[in-house]
Order: sequence, then C-alpha cells, then structure tokens
Amino acid sequence: MNSNPQRRPYRPALIALGAATVLLILYALFRGKKAVPGEGAPTGTNPGFLGPIVKPKMVIRNDARGLGHYGAPRDGGTRKHAGLDIRCYENQPVLAPFAGKVTRTFSVYPLNTTWTGVELIGDDGITKLKVLYCRVVSGLVGGRVVSGQQIGVAQAISQKWGRDMLDHLHVELYRSGNRVDPAGWFALG
Repeated sequence: MNSNPQRRPYRPALIALGAATVLLILYALFRGKKAVPGEGAPTGTNPGFLGPIVKPKMVIRNDARGLGHYGAPRDGGTRKHAGLDIRCYENQPVLAPFAGKVTRTFSVYPLNTTWTGVELIGDDGITKLKVLYCRVVSGLVGGRVVSGQQIGVAQAISQKWGRDMLDHLHVELYRSGNRVDPAGWFALG
C-alpha cells in the first residue's frame, strides 16, 4: 500500500493520458482508410483505390426516401440496395474513377429512356462499374478513358421520384463478375 496520499490522484490522469495517446496513434495509422475486408474492398496497401466520381467530395445520399449505402433496405425490407448512392446536382460532371473502356449506355427504367446509365470496364479486365442517372458524353461508347476524365453529367433523378429524394448517382461495382460494396473502394466525405 502506498503511504504517500499525494501520488494517488495522478494515477487516473496517467491512465487517461496513456489511453488518449494510444487512440491518437491508432487514428494516425488508420485515418482515411475506408476498406472493409470481407465486403470485396481492397485490403492492406492495395493500390486499387479508385478516384472520385464527382468532386469536390463524394457523399452518400440519405433522405426521406431512404438510405443510400450498399445493402440498405428497399421495398419495405424485401430487398437490399445493390449499389451506393452518391449525392450530386443536375449536370454535375461525372468522372471515370479508373482507366478503362466505356462499354455501353443503357436505360435505367425499361419504359422510360430519360434516365440513363453508363458502364465502364477497367484496364485490369476484372473491374466493372455501372453509374446510373448519368447522361454519357457523346462519342465515348467503345472508347478508352483515363482516370479523372469526364464521362458524363448527372441527371436530376428527383424529377422522377419527387423533391424528397436528393439527386444522386447510383454506383454499382463488380470485381471478377461479383458485385461488391463500392464504399470500401472510394474516399467518401
């Protein structure tokens, strides 16, 4: 037992200081890392993190109509969201997040050709990206693009679903033919 009562008040402060130091070190090591192992995201120092689709930052849509993250409930919980909804504004430039080829454009809704999407295949041959609610730049289909190149402009999907749904790009990412959670591949703000 410690016979000096003046030393005891410092012990909790030292423990708290040590814990705060550990937390600061962990934060410094892991800040900015968005990878989620097991969800198809890159691990370790994988150089495959993708560039932004919109600038200045990519933010997930969450509004009165629903949550925009991968796997969010849809249709009253009967299905899961198959992509990631990135907030945008009408006519905002949409960028290629990696180098590759624009393989096709498509109509998002079979009976309405207003809302379109674009598909890119990466130079690695295993990465495929679909961006919905994007009007592609004329002449790009079949052509090669570089990372950061404008591939289209965002459409105002709120015009279809109402003002309680924020305009957004729906992004689906595939690796080796398997759909993966795009969140681990992009720097989200």
